[in-house]
Amino acid sequence: MRTYTLTNDDYYKAEIAIYNDLPSAILYRVPESRIKKPSNGFKRHLLEGEEYKELSFIKGAEEAVVTNLGRVFNTVTGKQLMPLFNLTSFSVQFRNTNIRSIPVYKTLGWEHDIKELWDRYREYGWRAKKTRTCQSTGFI
Repeated sequence: MRTYTLTNDDYYKAEIAIYNDLPSAILYRVPESRIKKPSNGFKRHLLEGEEYKELSFIKGAEEAVVTNLGRVFNTVTGKQLMPLFNLTSFSVQFRNTNIRSIPVYKTLGWEHDIKELWDRYREYGWRAKKTRTCQSTGFI
């Protein structure tokens, strides 16, 4: 394990952070090699002709991408996130951000047809949840 040498200035900054109950990177130094960064690992899961766009315009979802087939991926882990479908749209929880499909598709200029998106999820066997309202009405 790599050791770090702290200077007097580092100790001073850490003391201020502890006293004022502030987060401080100096207290928990992590080697640069262990910090996860966004990658293109999710691309291997894309189908032929499937387009994706980054969600950098949503605060808190900068490391997520959405596809025109309704899938949302985490670019750091490369995993597909599981959506929750309701009668009109779907939403995905990404960290502390709720990504809703209607505003995203409108911003990106894509057509939003919830029935078609649900059918595609069922066709390919992608994991998804639906609300009780959808189940009781039989819409989806």
